[in-house]
Amino acid sequence: MNFMTYTQECLEKFQELPNLAKEKIGGAETFNVITELEKKYKVSLSFLIVLLAIGELGDEDIYDYVTARYQLEPAFAKTLSQEIKSKILDPFLVNLREIWGLTPENPIPDLRNSEDNEKMILEIFSNQLVKTLKINKFDDLHKLNILIFKILHDNDNFENKIIEILYNSPDKLTSHRLVSIDRKVEPTVANWLKDFIKQNGSKLFDELSLEQYLVNSENARELEPEEKNLVRKLLKLYRNLVFFPESMEGIPLEQWEIFSVDYQPENQSSGIRDVLATPAETAPGEALTKQLIELEETLKNYSPSSLEYKALSQEISRLKRGSLKIAQQQSSLRK
Repeated sequence: MNFMTYTQECLEKFQELPNLAKEKIGGAETFNVITELEKKYKVSLSFLIVLLAIGELGDEDIYDYVTARYQLEPAFAKTLSQEIKSKILDPFLVNLREIWGLTPENPIPDLRNSEDNEKMILEIFSNQLVKTLKINKFDDLHKLNILIFKILHDNDNFENKIIEILYNSPDKLTSHRLVSIDRKVEPTVANWLKDFIKQNGSKLFDELSLEQYLVNSENARELEPEEKNLVRKLLKLYRNLVFFPESMEGIPLEQWEIFSVDYQPENQSSGIRDVLATPAETAPGEALTKQLIELEETLKNYSPSSLEYKALSQEISRLKRGSLKIAQQQSSLRK
């Protein structure tokens, strides 16, 4: 994963946070604290705050990050890390990451406001369902599942709410329209579920039935592998929700799930340490210029007063310094 893609993906994840989370971390109070620390330590922190907000970094990672990113002396890096934790992470981010289910050090979130958690899950099923199905990171999905199970346990009526949303979801799952009787319909979550139920009935189904549908059904068999896997994840979500607890029969408790989780460690996506291992400054000048152009185009998608705009602007400035450094090195070699 190159730097540009990683930056954009992190900003997209930040956009997917519940509105109450984005409002809190992007609000004036937090913004002023970030600016104050940036001036004091002469570093750019906005992208780091985005990484903390989406759970890509935990508080135990802050010291390593600022040391690797800014080449700070250990004592200076330690002081900065402590201030980030006490002035930003503790007062603004801890509860937000718990609500989102992304607290790295805490497998079962210490939830403070169950009403907010229910709103967040309803938001996922109502407006972020396909984006959530596309998540591949084990920790994120595992913690999200734990959060959903806790809410289902505490609220007997909640399961029916999210099942009804699932059955009627207008989110487009795939790119091509579906054939339904004598007409074509939009490839929404709701229409994919209707197509599957029409062919397999409304009873509990096993993995063989699921795979036979993906291979043999008129609508699924021609899908590209990525979209076919999305349909597979949707149908597993449907089975796990609608037929729970029978759908978990014979499965170890620690592997119970709502959203499908890949338990193979080798399939997990790269994290922040992989990105830091290949700094942007080492990229060839031509590739770096291309990244800058693409990031500057992305910048237009955000409001100048937003945290995302500030984070992206800082990353662009850093890349430009790297580009200038490369140009100077190349110039000296030609002499």
